[in-house]
Amino acid sequence: MTPLKKFWSLVEPEPNSGCWLWMGTSNRGYGTFTMQGTRFIAHRFSYEQFQGPIPDGLQIDHLCQMPSCVNPRHLEPVTSKVNILRGVGPTAENAKKLTCPNGHVYSEYGFLRPTGYRACRPCRV
Repeated sequence: MTPLKKFWSLVEPEPNSGCWLWMGTSNRGYGTFTMQGTRFIAHRFSYEQFQGPIPDGLQIDHLCQMPSCVNPRHLEPVTSKVNILRGVGPTAENAKKLTCPNGHVYSEYGFLRPTGYRACRPCRV
């Protein structure tokens, strides 16, 4: 069996979202499989098979926000920063905030501390 045949044997299309759901083993939601001692990360394998090489220094972002999806049309190579900011974690959520807790607009009063955290001049926070 080739890696591509094994890949297809572990994929189940989801008709409503267009996602190709990985039904094999996973690590933190991201599909994996092994063939002849080589470990593959399913979404990266899919992108490389159907779209081409992943450019150096880039990560594969799931545009559908489904880590188990391996549909190459739902995958895009992006920088680590873009991948994080598109997500739903604390970094992404904080980056989307336009004002400090007291309502001051960050674009007017905000600044970055040397530690990389955003702060508000009037509030000294």
